[in-house]
Amino acid sequence: MRKAETSIRSFKPVVTGIFLAVVVMLAGYIPGNENIVQAASLDKPGYILTFQEEFNGNSVDLSKWNDWDLNFGNRGPGIVGPSNDYAFCPENVSVSNGVLRLTATRNPITAPLCGGGTQTVNYRTGEVNTLNKFHQRYGWFEARIKFPKARALYPAFWLMPAPGVGMIDENGGNGAEVDIMEYETYWMGNQVTSSIWYGGYGANLQGGGIGSTYSPISDANDWHVYALNWEPGKLEIYVDGVKTQEYTGKGVPRGEEYIILSLHVASWGKPCVDSELPDSMLVDYVRVYQKAEYATEEQRQRAASAQRSQGNSNLQRSQRIQEVSTNQGTQRTQETSNNQRAQQTSNPQEGPGNYVACNDSDPYIRYYGTWTPFNNPRAYRGDFHYSKNKNDSYLVGFTGTRLRAYGLKDRWCGKVAIYVDNKYLGTGDCYSPKQVYGVLYDTGELPYGNHTVRLINLRQKNDESLGYYHYADEFRVY
Repeated sequence: MRKAETSIRSFKPVVTGIFLAVVVMLAGYIPGNENIVQAASLDKPGYILTFQEEFNGNSVDLSKWNDWDLNFGNRGPGIVGPSNDYAFCPENVSVSNGVLRLTATRNPITAPLCGGGTQTVNYRTGEVNTLNKFHQRYGWFEARIKFPKARALYPAFWLMPAPGVGMIDENGGNGAEVDIMEYETYWMGNQVTSSIWYGGYGANLQGGGIGSTYSPISDANDWHVYALNWEPGKLEIYVDGVKTQEYTGKGVPRGEEYIILSLHVASWGKPCVDSELPDSMLVDYVRVYQKAEYATEEQRQRAASAQRSQGNSNLQRSQRIQEVSTNQGTQRTQETSNNQRAQQTSNPQEGPGNYVACNDSDPYIRYYGTWTPFNNPRAYRGDFHYSKNKNDSYLVGFTGTRLRAYGLKDRWCGKVAIYVDNKYLGTGDCYSPKQVYGVLYDTGELPYGNHTVRLINLRQKNDESLGYYHYADEFRVY
């Protein structure tokens, strides 16, 4: 991404219980552990989770990110190249509702120019990077991203060499620019590009596309997960869990790199359509893993410390859950034979490891988007959440072997996508011609351990349905 700047420019903290954890892989680092959290929470065997950002707060976490361009060290606006008609500005970076927003606006500004002097440009936009805050050699780098729709914008997810590493060239160096994902909104359609660049940004620049360069995506207006698997001598690109490209040629970096998320304006010589601005690149999460065989001793120690600390809090939490469940029991509603919904009470400890989590009373269930809470005495513990908007989602987690989600099915319900441990499980249709309270989906049997479930409202329906609603009410774990 940087090579073109001077030309055309071109389910958050993981909290799991011994018996149950309704978690959301969200944020929260163990104090003093610097971006290291428990790998088991994301269930990637053989890896240590070394960096996790779920964007749960109301502002950029400056302990993990810089919200200004890497060429400027004063946390102010900056213009990378004289041909650029935009400046990276911290005020164009925001976090809310579990999402990072990098926003492009038409708002002229005079700002410092990389290399000296100032320049007046017409547009402002945003970037975040982990320069001097998180660097890693090798591993799995992953982000869930949604593109802006305005034309002539250029969202990117990429890596650059850490300070002191240098570019691979005839004078040495161990780094390269690795563009995991780049997308030009004007013309790329349903495909993204990946590339590698080394040798410096002058006459010796080398590199190009990774594999066949372009990776297909199902819908450029939807959320997608982009990932890089980086091993010695090899780069692999993944889109939504599917490997799309592989590179084993020259220039594969051998030194530590840092992460950049950026939105560029008026790219590839195409003019912006000002009436379509402002528009934003959205990022749901960023996660980085290290393969156990490449992990440093420091990474191993921090991961072990995080796991021990998390285990203590998990024990306390599971004891609280057991106590609450035992005292209150579990209310479930089911449709009777005459289609009238009736109250039932069952013991939550029926069967080994069988616990229930309430959608609204447990603070560790995370909703993204415009879910609406609703009180209804017939619902489990008297409330539920509902959604009818595309890409609304929730994230839950548990320790066990299986999760079943319960809620209302009726003629207003639509289709949802379900992911278990970041892998696509399938599409569920919650439509029913009559009101029925029952199982909405079932993960099936899983190995005992920590698991996560993400549900996404697709805003799709079958021909009989009258709407796109989904009701989240009760989660039962085995």
